[in-house]
Amino acid sequence: TYLDISDHKYFTEPTIPSELGKLSSLKKLYMSHNDLLGTVPPELFVLVSLEELNFSWNNLNGSLPMSMELISLREMDLSNNKLTGMLPGSLDSLESLEVLKANVSMHNAISDIRDIHTMCFSLVDSLLGLLRLNPDCLA
Repeated sequence: TYLDISDHKYFTEPTIPSELGKLSSLKKLYMSHNDLLGTVPPELFVLVSLEELNFSWNNLNGSLPMSMELISLREMDLSNNKLTGMLPGSLDSLESLEVLKANVSMHNAISDIRDIHTMCFSLVDSLLGLLRLNPDCLA
């Protein structure tokens, strides 16, 4: 299942509906450029079939949940939002993750991530906060 509601900007309530977490067969979810507010619902971080997630260019705030079960996730783009806090340590268990884009403000925990032995990464673009994870370095 594929859901792309990017560049919509006409939501009655400009938030991400937690009901999206009930779409258990969802593989791709794109909601960029919508001026969405609030936090990313934790229900979305248990979608085991989800391969791509893009909430870039919104006004999302808060932090990501510390636990993620996105075992199929390859790409996650949360860039150009107002997210804060630490990048969750559970990222090391996402063996399929190849690309993570997040705000620079979320990288205040970069030294903590370097302590995660099973994650190999390199900072490609500090301005955009683009992290490329090498799946060969994941245990």
